[in-house]
Parts: sequence; structure tokens; C-alpha cells
Amino acid sequence: MYGLTSGEREQIRERLEARRRELERQIDAIGPSLDQEQRALRAAGPHDPTDDAELGRDEENSAALEHHLEAELRRVLAALSRLGTGDYGTCAACGEPIPTSRLMTYPEAEHCIGCQSQAERTGGR
Repeated sequence: MYGLTSGEREQIRERLEARRRELERQIDAIGPSLDQEQRALRAAGPHDPTDDAELGRDEENSAALEHHLEAELRRVLAALSRLGTGDYGTCAACGEPIPTSRLMTYPEAEHCIGCQSQAERTGGR
């Protein structure tokens, strides 16, 4: 773990753990809130066909949000794993140290800025 003090590692671990908890809470809340909408719509009795279209859009939006949150959660969990194994702070692509400032700003960073930029230019992540 290049360049990180034990205090910085602990600060990063705390931030990642807090983000993990928040993402899990948000993911858990997506399904029930959509179910409540569906139940309320059905309980209202006969409804306009546009309600069905709106509910379909809501389901699509919820699925997209859930996918995004789950992807972020995977990145956070991977960073926590790297912290545990001692691989944290090393670029997964080139093996060079990731600058402390990048890790403090974006604690789930897996690549140095150069490799991340290259991956984005070539369509990878």
C-alpha cells in the first residue's frame, strides 16, 4: 500500500464501509418502493392505460438504477478486498502506485490516472 499512512488507510476503509452500507440500503429500498407503487395503482381501481406505461417506465428506471448501484457496490467491495490483501493502492493495469490524492478522492480507484484514461479512450473500464 504505497504512500498511505495507517491513518489514511483507516480513513479510506471507513469511507468505503460507509459507502457500502449506503449502497446496500439504497439497493434494498428499490424493490419495495416499486412494489408499493404497483399496489397503490391496483388499489385505485380502473386506471388509464397511460398509468401502465408510466409504471413500465418506473420499472425500467428502477432496474437501471439498481444496476448502477450494484456496479458501484462491486467496486467498493473490491477496494475493501484490496485493502485486506495489501494490494490496495497499486494500479491493476501497470502495477505502479496510485497517487494518494487519487485514492483519497476516489477510494475505490483500481487504476492510476494514466491507465484509467487509456481504458476510457479504448472503451474499457
